[in-house]
Amino acid sequence: MNMKKLHSGEMKKTVLVLTLLATLTLTACSSANGETEVEEVDLSAVSQQVEAFGRVNVSEEMSVSLDVSARVAEVMVKDGQQVMAGEPVLALDLTDFQYQTEDLKGELAVAQAEVRAQAAELGQETDRLAKDLAFAEEELAQSQKDLETRLALQEAGAISQEEVDQYRRETASREKQVQDLSLRLNQQSGIQQLTIGREKVAALEGRLQRMEERLNQFFLEEQHILCPYDRGAVVNLELKEGDRVDAGQRLLRFINLDTLVVEADVLEEFIRDVHIGSKVTLVPAADRSRSYEGKVTVISDTAFVINNETVVPVTISLENPDTFLRPNFNVDVFIEMP
Repeated sequence: MNMKKLHSGEMKKTVLVLTLLATLTLTACSSANGETEVEEVDLSAVSQQVEAFGRVNVSEEMSVSLDVSARVAEVMVKDGQQVMAGEPVLALDLTDFQYQTEDLKGELAVAQAEVRAQAAELGQETDRLAKDLAFAEEELAQSQKDLETRLALQEAGAISQEEVDQYRRETASREKQVQDLSLRLNQQSGIQQLTIGREKVAALEGRLQRMEERLNQFFLEEQHILCPYDRGAVVNLELKEGDRVDAGQRLLRFINLDTLVVEADVLEEFIRDVHIGSKVTLVPAADRSRSYEGKVTVISDTAFVINNETVVPVTISLENPDTFLRPNFNVDVFIEMP
């Protein structure tokens, strides 16, 4: 059997083509002239593989961090433990964040009340100005009529110029009053303060919404961190009860145990014999009586130097995984050559 093998970091390629022409002498029968019949049998057999070491990994994982600071109230699992979808792994104390949120809500409530009061006061002022303006316009109209009457009387010689001038001054005064009231009504005394108040309310509402959105993370429910995968595991869990975690700090990682793959390094001189879709046999070091089938799904576009040897990483899918295989298991990898 011909194989390409990697042992203790070294890979040796052996391609043996055994062509055996065996001559079997049949002694049971002889020809009349004494010559023996001869049968030629071709026993050629060719079997080639690239052998490497690999490690079981997962293709899907998730790093968990919060957008707020918190304290660890309870650690409910151990590092490396398998967990199911929706299972809580950490309980959090979000008291500090909740205090901040309540303070902001209180500030918003005060600002909203001030705006309502300003709007109500402004409305009353507007009503008063509108009534005053209407009354002033009526008085102005009457004064203008009175002035026209006085002018006619003056032309008839019934009244003096001084009396007409007095009505002119009165009419002008009422015209100015109407102009002043119109301007005040258009400016609506207090509108600037109301605008500033409304802008403050909008800013506080935006801050509160952004704060509440920090807790809108699909893995967080009622102050518990939940597993997102049907069959997952918790890794890099180094927290203990009472620990403080800052916003953005990693709490742990979830890995999806239903996405196992094998990562292997193939020596550069043999990568030409490895192709996408190449069939692979995998034998775990934990139990060499087991074997798994797979296919090459990814061949790296970059080579790396590891232990003074240049290798090309490849990724291998698993066609028949089971619960025995675990992440970081070592496996022997046998890649069939075309």
